[in-house]
Amino acid sequence: REMSAQLKRTEEFKNGTVVELYDDGRRVQRTKDGVEMVTFADGRTVQTSSDGVVIEIQQDGTKKQTNADGSTIVLRPDGTREQIYASGVSIKIHQDGTVKVSSREK
Repeated sequence: REMSAQLKRTEEFKNGTVVELYDDGRRVQRTKDGVEMVTFADGRTVQTSSDGVVIEIQQDGTKKQTNADGSTIVLRPDGTREQIYASGVSIKIHQDGTVKVSSREK
């Protein structure tokens, strides 16, 4: 797993931000207000806020936000946007403007 890597260097900044660099290429940045940003060697990033919101950016440019209530928003490089509510209802808006609404059993 990625977490077994060895810490190479730690930097601390005046504003309270701490940056850790690992030998597997990961860079972990933590701010004093509880935001953590992990950048992986392959370019993916995962940002976690103190309020539980997680934002992931994949190698292909897909962005996914997962909220504390379990709802998610996905933005794809082709312009497609999908919002999935905690209830299981999904709204997908394609680049051409077509909308698809579906419901998943919870």
